[in-house]
Amino acid sequence: ESYDFGNGYKTEAGVLPNENELNSSASVGNLAFGQGKLTATPIQIATLFSTIGNGGTYATPSLIKGFTDKGGKPIYSESHHSKPILGEKTCEI
Repeated sequence: ESYDFGNGYKTEAGVLPNENELNSSASVGNLAFGQGKLTATPIQIATLFSTIGNGGTYATPSLIKGFTDKGGKPIYSESHHSKPILGEKTCEI
């Protein structure tokens, strides 16, 4: 799955290793540093933490929020899609 950030900029889906792939302390250490089997972009990691900070609601990331005229009046804004994907209690933990 790829994600469109606007103006033709896209990123591919990352890979989060499953529990069986984290069978050694070295594998867990590599995951903590963003190495090994983890393949995620900085935007994907930021979106993960944003989802936790938003109480479990995922918001589709984009590079452009919108445009304004010279006076600061909004003339166009991106529509952001959001949906709950984690429980609020899980995020608190």
